[in-house]
Amino acid sequence: MSVATRTPRDRRDSSRVSDLAWQLEFWDPVEWQPRVVARRIWCKLTATRRRKWVTWSLIVVFVFGVLPVLVSAVAAAAGEGESQGTGGNSVLGFTGVRDSSGVALSDYIFATNHGSILHPGNTGLSIGIGILFGFFMVVVILPPWIVGWVLGFGWMDSFSGPLNGVAHALTGQLATTIMFITCATIGALFVAVFVQQGHYAKATMQGVAMLLIAVLGPMFLSDPLGEVLSSHGMLAQGRDVGLSVSAGLNGNSNPNPSQMVVSLQEDMADNFARHPVQVWNFGHVVDDRPGCGAAWSAGVRAGSEDKIKDGMKSCGDSAAYASANNPSFGQIGSGFVLLFTALILLAFAVYMAIKIIWSALDSVYWGLATIFGFAGGALIYGATQTFTIRAVVHGLMSAVRMCLQIIALAVYLLFFGDLFKQAKGHEMSIFVIGAIAMMVFMAQYKRLSDTLERANDSAANRLALIAQGATAAGGRGGGGGRALGMGEMGAAHKMNSGMMLAALGGASTIVNSPITEWALGAIPGVGRPQALKKKRITENSAAISSMQVPFWADPEMGGAMGAYKESYMKWPYYNDLARRWSNADHVDGGVGSARGAASAMLALDKRGDVGVGDSMATLEMAGWDRNTVRHAGQVYGLMNSLAKSNPLADGHLAGIMAAQNLAENSLLRINHVGGRRPHEGEEDHLEAAVYALRARASHYRENMLPGGVTLRDGRNALNNEKYYADHLIAIKDDYLANPTEAKMRALEKASRGDSRDMADAFDRNLGTLNIPYTSLERDPAARLMKHIANDEAGKLVEATDALAMNSTTMLDEDLHHWVRHFSNRRINTENWSSNSNRAVTHPAPPEFRP
Repeated sequence: MSVATRTPRDRRDSSRVSDLAWQLEFWDPVEWQPRVVARRIWCKLTATRRRKWVTWSLIVVFVFGVLPVLVSAVAAAAGEGESQGTGGNSVLGFTGVRDSSGVALSDYIFATNHGSILHPGNTGLSIGIGILFGFFMVVVILPPWIVGWVLGFGWMDSFSGPLNGVAHALTGQLATTIMFITCATIGALFVAVFVQQGHYAKATMQGVAMLLIAVLGPMFLSDPLGEVLSSHGMLAQGRDVGLSVSAGLNGNSNPNPSQMVVSLQEDMADNFARHPVQVWNFGHVVDDRPGCGAAWSAGVRAGSEDKIKDGMKSCGDSAAYASANNPSFGQIGSGFVLLFTALILLAFAVYMAIKIIWSALDSVYWGLATIFGFAGGALIYGATQTFTIRAVVHGLMSAVRMCLQIIALAVYLLFFGDLFKQAKGHEMSIFVIGAIAMMVFMAQYKRLSDTLERANDSAANRLALIAQGATAAGGRGGGGGRALGMGEMGAAHKMNSGMMLAALGGASTIVNSPITEWALGAIPGVGRPQALKKKRITENSAAISSMQVPFWADPEMGGAMGAYKESYMKWPYYNDLARRWSNADHVDGGVGSARGAASAMLALDKRGDVGVGDSMATLEMAGWDRNTVRHAGQVYGLMNSLAKSNPLADGHLAGIMAAQNLAENSLLRINHVGGRRPHEGEEDHLEAAVYALRARASHYRENMLPGGVTLRDGRNALNNEKYYADHLIAIKDDYLANPTEAKMRALEKASRGDSRDMADAFDRNLGTLNIPYTSLERDPAARLMKHIANDEAGKLVEATDALAMNSTTMLDEDLHHWVRHFSNRRINTENWSSNSNRAVTHPAPPEFRP
């Protein structure tokens, strides 16, 4: 019966069928749900960093480029290409900010060509411009509104009612007769003490201060914040003075503060919104062309981009009309520049507006604080009196600081207004230059603010010193001393560097205190980031230690002679063993030498059953250098590995064969035989292999074939036949001169009592002696075999001694040849005597050299 041969195609088809059957068998519908499939695809698309970048780049391009173009193209086709504006930003309509033409900034629109289905490029450009325009309008609408709201003091109307209520309620609780009498009594007590001690000046100043407080207190407490929050108070007057001074610096000698706030807001709208938008949209300011400005304003009010374009065309500004109908990437770049510079320029205006409110509320705060002093605290000498003086001075200086801030803000805005008026046709350059100028304004204002704060604190301190009657001679006068109660903080509520370092030092002391650690849950270093984690680690370690204590406390385990200590007592014995046997042959050995390392490795293995790894550690601890130990360990490990795979029954002889192979292979690499290349440190490897071969052969000779077998006349105990030493020596010499398998097999059979093959094996050379071979059966034949093995082992040791004499002999190929010659003889005799066959792992017989 013939078997059909399967072609590769048949096998491939069969594989496909089996694969399909497997898929159907293990089909899982959950794996093919849309959600699971989508997640699997997304994981593959974002598996690597490169795939993630490519995927997200395509998504961004599609969302911001392709999708808007498609949507706009469809919308344009549906609306027959009509281009209508969005009607401005109705959300910001609450600000009510208008330009000088009365157009609300929230109604501003950007007139451009939104493209169509035939011009998708214009659609994408218009979308980009629209996004930038939306951000730009938010940036330029909010700051003018904030500045107008702050300078118009509209916020004061919201705060004045609640703050006045708080002030009157606080006064009603503190300004009582009993409190005033109590504080006056305490103040009078200080006057008496000063008089008794002879400080009449101090007593006089304290008395005058108490009289002033008694006179001024009721007037102030009748309306504590009246001079601060009223329409004609310090803050309002400071606002008017600031605006008037700034207008005067700008050339207006008769300003009206109320009208000036509206004028500043309109100028900001023109300079930062109207004109920049016109330059961005049309390439220039259309207000400079007759009729074009009015046409643009009318189109913006109508919310129609087409009306704006038609207005530009009707007023004769063809360049503006062309720019509006042709959006470009340049307009996107201009939008970025305007947005960035407007943020920088208007940031300072917003910052100054916030600082104005801060200074005004600071004055209110100190006004409230003054209530505590005039209610009685100022009558008491010391810290409370100083606190009242500080509150009065800081309240007045806060109003002065607010006035200066208004001047700085108004000058800043008026300065830029003049710049824009002078820069006809160069409005964009003003934005860039102005950003640099704003940085200068910020630096100068910071210096001015720091000066005011130092002056504020200095004035309060000086008045407090005068009230306390201190003099320069007393160490606290005009020489820069601090009054009682002034502390280290100034009007800006900031600590100097010395006070800050002291505070940090105190905080560090508290945090690192053991009392703090115990109070906060016994957490060591409670202020450090990893304190709680360290505590848990410490607790876990303590718990583990408590569980291990009984184990180690057991005398049989952790005691002086316990198992744990005894497990480490082997190392001193290993060390002693290696040192004693390192110079076993008394020839250039010892600790530190390569010959000694080979002898020590062999002794640790054969006499201590120590592994190669532990032997290498022992040698290094005993005094050998690491390089010598490394090569000795590598050679010994390879030698043991090769010996295990050798089929020889005698493991010691297998080790000799392995060492011989390692030495010969190293010599072949050194001599570049057959294209071989030496490894790093090959000479040291050859030296270690030769010494290991010599040590192994010597150990084999001394322990396995030590000699001592004599060949003398005797009588066979088996058959009572007499045998003679001459016959035994003749047979031995004949075998050693020409060893053959037949001779050794005949001897082996004779040792078992069968001498029939002896005549055939030996009579060819010894027939004239007429040897009675039956007399050699059993014991004489066995002694003869042992004598032959001892003689061969001795020759092998002599050959290895000659090879290991020095570094020159190790490179002698003839000496390697003789070692292989005698090891091959010993191997053959061993195989023949044990009826074993030769293996390919045995060394090849040496070449015949006549």
